[in-house]
Amino acid sequence: MKTRQTNSEMPVRHKGMPKRTAATGKSARPDRPTGDGRASGRTQIDHVERYGLIARAAYFRAERRGFASGGELQDWLEAEAEIERLLNS
Repeated sequence: MKTRQTNSEMPVRHKGMPKRTAATGKSARPDRPTGDGRASGRTQIDHVERYGLIARAAYFRAERRGFASGGELQDWLEAEAEIERLLNS
């Protein structure tokens, strides 16, 4: 007699994992992005990478002014504008 697997014994599929097709066993998600292959002129990064770039640029701005208090917001705003400009060029 065959026993049924419990939930703890069954393989777990995470939400972010692509589904497999029955016929080939390959991922249903394409390997490469579809499109005409032309660059849009804008670099695509996720929000975590963008935040890190801005934070690093703001830190270097603060370092250049000797970490004097009172300029943190200005450092951040200028760094944000600088990173946006670099990503759009």
